[in-house]
Amino acid sequence: MTQNKQGYKEIAAEIKRQILDGSLAAGSRLDSERRLAELWQVERTTIRRALNLLCSERLIVKRSGCPTIVAESMPQISFINTSQSGNVMNHHFITPVYRRFAELCGHGGYRSIAMSIAGAGQLDSFEAALNQSRGIVLCDNVPVDFLKTVKNKKLPCVLMSERAYGFRSVLIDNDSGLSQAVGHLVSLGHRKIAFLGGDRIFLNSLARADGFRHALYSLDIEESRPVIQFCGWTVEQGWEGMKQLLSEHPEITAVCCVNDDVALGACRAAGELGLKVPDDISVVGFGDIINKDRAEILLTTIHVPYDRFARELYRALIQEMEHPYEDPAAVLVETELVVRNTTTKLQ
Repeated sequence: MTQNKQGYKEIAAEIKRQILDGSLAAGSRLDSERRLAELWQVERTTIRRALNLLCSERLIVKRSGCPTIVAESMPQISFINTSQSGNVMNHHFITPVYRRFAELCGHGGYRSIAMSIAGAGQLDSFEAALNQSRGIVLCDNVPVDFLKTVKNKKLPCVLMSERAYGFRSVLIDNDSGLSQAVGHLVSLGHRKIAFLGGDRIFLNSLARADGFRHALYSLDIEESRPVIQFCGWTVEQGWEGMKQLLSEHPEITAVCCVNDDVALGACRAAGELGLKVPDDISVVGFGDIINKDRAEILLTTIHVPYDRFARELYRALIQEMEHPYEDPAAVLVETELVVRNTTTKLQ
């Protein structure tokens, strides 16, 4: 544990995170109050209050004269990323959603376990996870055989950023997000606008590209063929994609990016090419992540309410657990344009 002097709520939150992500397994012993107090550099009364809070949420079991242990009685909900898009706990979008989702599960009396099961030959691992689960969330580009397996087992399941017949889904309202982004740029006088980033695999990528097309058409931007360049999702790919985009389309004055990482890479590339953001070219991201973690650029972006997304996921899964396969539907989580320093009026 990190040796920082913090309040009992912060200490409880960190121990809870370790329980919910599986770092502290069911039935495992916690360190003694004395040892925890030394690690956190706080009084034992602070540790005691943190442990009492975890007890109230049924995450740990405290008995007089016995070691404190992680509760074993909580039914498990599995949160599984089935694509190659990265680990659940190290992803620009999935990670913040999962952390809040895990908290909701804990309050509801469930243990949430996050895992990544991707690639060929992983069906056995997936089935093993299902056998331990009361319910399941599947993220991003879910393989068909995984979906069939869930259906055959009749396990309550909700899809995150994915659609499939017969399943409840929770999705970002990408169409609305891109409509806001393009509308903002058009209001600033831009007409030569491009879309950068993503790929032809993930639903969010395709939906954002489609939303970009719809926005141009609805705003009557006369372009025979919208400029859309898929380049990936990372800062480095955004950097490379932006350089290629500007070499092929030097007339572009504004870019809508698939996420904030690509937008950051695009800003860096523009600077290296001698262009100032936003004076020479305006850039809009998607996600509102970078501004919380990095101070390099105050990015105009589309804010995704991760807390609400997690709550909708949890609500949908509980509904599925209580009323399985009854009128499954998709929930769209609305987004909001946040204007900062990377967009301005066309000079």
